[in-house]
This record gives sequence, structure tokens and C-alpha cells, in this order.
Amino acid sequence: QRGQFRIPGHDKIVGQSACHALTMKQLHPVAEPNESRSTDVVPERVAFVLHDVFDLEFSRIAEVLDVSVAGARQLASRARRRVAKEKQTVPQAPKAERERVLATFRAAYEAGDLAGLVELLHPEVVYVTDGGGKAFAARKLIRGGVRVAEVMVRVGRQWRPDRIEFVEVGGELALVFRREGTVYSVDTVQITDGLITAYRRVINPDKLLRI
Repeated sequence: QRGQFRIPGHDKIVGQSACHALTMKQLHPVAEPNESRSTDVVPERVAFVLHDVFDLEFSRIAEVLDVSVAGARQLASRARRRVAKEKQTVPQAPKAERERVLATFRAAYEAGDLAGLVELLHPEVVYVTDGGGKAFAARKLIRGGVRVAEVMVRVGRQWRPDRIEFVEVGGELALVFRREGTVYSVDTVQITDGLITAYRRVINPDKLLRI
């Protein structure tokens, strides 16, 4: 069953070639001709996707990366310049592929299938939750396919949904989790080459009121 609604802050996810360029690279550094693949580039791209795509505040990004707020801003700015310089436009995954990946993900999540979830997640997937300070959420992002899958299985056991629905958020497929008739989570993903490269879980009650 599908519906359509809008969640504040999700419009940025749709149609952003910079975001798709980022996730296609799985947040890995891209070396310039005369530049080594410095580990400094990875925090830049993490700061960029968390702010420009997932709409996190720089204060929280600073905590994630263990830098100052000013440092987080600078990292994101550098990543924007890199993405602009690369001038890459990576098409989003076809609708049929997105539906297939999400349907397979839903089945694995409902079954608590750790191995099945790991197969769908990129090894460097980034997972972030938005609780808005009003719902329990991990303060730091979680990175890595196995770690993210383990968290999903654990959360799925603690908060087993009665139903998981496909919906549209700004034209993109998302998952709505319901329990006892109440929506408690809306999840959006980035998919590249059949794998989930970024996962955002919105549990902020203020953003779920419209559903």
C-alpha cells in the first residue's frame, strides 16, 4: 500500500546529482592528479552528505567527526568544491531497481535476517537517525554494512512493526513503519548499483505528525 506525503527536509534528497555522485563513490576520497588519497577527504564527504543531503546541523556533525563546528562547516565546504569540480551527474537508480531493493530489504527486516540485510547494504553504508531531540536516536552515525545490519536487527526486535509500507517522499520511494496503527519511523535510502549506500531513519515526532 502506497501513499504520498512530504516531510520537512527531505526534498533535498530528490534530484541532487551531487548526492548521487557522493554515494556512487561510497564516501571514499577521489584523488586529484597531484594529490594522494588522504584520509582527510573522507570526513569532508561525510560532512557534506550529512548536511546537504540528510539536513543535519553542523553542531551534530561536529560531534560525529570529533571536530569543531567551524571545522565541520569547512569540511562540508571543501567537499562541495570537490563535487562541483568533478562535475559528475550520476543518474539515480531506476524505479524498478529501487522497488526491488526496498522490497527485499523489507522482507529481510521483517524476518530479522542479518545475512540478508548485509547483502543489501554497501560495506561502507552510512546510517543516521533523526530524533529531533524528542525520540531516542543514536547521536553518532553508524557506518559499515555489518554494523548497520546488526543495529537494524536489534531495533527490529525491540520495536517490531505491525506493518511496513511503501510510500513516496518527494517522488522517491521510502518506507513507513507502523505499530498499533501509529507511524513511528519513516526511512529513506540512497541506492547505487543495487546496494544501499546511505540510510536515514526519521523518528522525530514533529516530522511524523502529518502522516
